[in-house]
Amino acid sequence: MKNPARFGIAIGAFLILVLGAAYIVLLREPGSLFYPFAALIFVVAPLIGATIAALKAYTNKFFVFLRAAGTVFALSALSFILTYAVYPASQRTSVLLPASCGGFAGAQSPAGFVYNLPGVGPVMLVTSDARSALLAAIDFRNPPFPSTVYLVRKSDNHILWNAHFANDIIAAVGGGEKGCQFGGRKGASCEVTVWPFLLVLRPRYGACFL
Repeated sequence: MKNPARFGIAIGAFLILVLGAAYIVLLREPGSLFYPFAALIFVVAPLIGATIAALKAYTNKFFVFLRAAGTVFALSALSFILTYAVYPASQRTSVLLPASCGGFAGAQSPAGFVYNLPGVGPVMLVTSDARSALLAAIDFRNPPFPSTVYLVRKSDNHILWNAHFANDIIAAVGGGEKGCQFGGRKGASCEVTVWPFLLVLRPRYGACFL
């Protein structure tokens, strides 16, 4: 073959694309498979590309192997930087946080966002209407800050529904009479009565009310 190194590099680059697409698009980036896929992309793909290049070469096989392996490894590093550094940075935006956001030192909820729930104590009022209220209680003393969300009837503070989250990242969506709640990417589903649409996000370091 006239240029075996290029052929091996092309094979390695193709493997990087296939593995990256499988991890991000098909599997949707499961945390448990991050390191296995990283090993495949950074170690296995360069080795396969370099081995094929060396087998195709008639002379200087070791040099061809090193050239192909180094180039494919560099492409792996470049793809990682573009995916997890450059692209997220381009999607980031900045907002001016209100004074109620305490950052790493903790946050003090504004008086209008505090709801005293009998049997539970002061919790955060996320939103409410004339009949019901959605509340969030976050334990900032114990990392990773477990949280509980309550849907209560305001007339007697009866808890209609509650959900527990392992950390302080909370997401809830509702539509009419049926809705679902989920925590993190895996989540769990249920049917509850909530508002036509609701999205609640809690930052890890402090409570911010925007």
